Amino acid sequence: MLLRHALAAALAAALVCTPFAAAAGEKGKDGKDDPQLTQQVDLMPVAIPINYHDTLVNYVFVRIRVHLFRPTDAPAIHTKEPYIRDNLVRTAGRTSFNLPNDLNRVDAPAMEKMLFKVIEGMVGRGVVQRVEIFEQTPQKGLPRPNP
Repeated sequence: MLLRHALAAALAAALVCTPFAAAAGEKGKDGKDDPQLTQQVDLMPVAIPINYHDTLVNYVFVRIRVHLFRPTDAPAIHTKEPYIRDNLVRTAGRTSFNLPNDLNRVDAPAMEKMLFKVIEGMVGRGVVQRVEIFEQTPQKGLPRPNP
């Protein structure tokens, strides 16, 4: 009798906690992802080097948010986070993500595109919905470069 009640309570809890898979791609009224249907994983800040005329002039600390299709995939991102950040820093050392007219920001769309491919390659297809750079903080505030 006690076992039957425990199983019923566990089943009820599992049904309440499980998001509806059919609505996983829907957006809310404001056009943003609905937090009940998707999960967001924020990675630790990463320092991206900013080079100007082949000289290191600044670092921009970026904060990255990974939007997942299913909330159950968050542990996969957390276990791969050091490798994702390492890959980002190595790629930023080889490829410049600078904006040509601003030494205090990075080219967010280019970096998001690269990160999406890297993360999808590490955790598998169908896990990552999109990658977003939601904060950029420069180490030093530098003036705009002269052309």
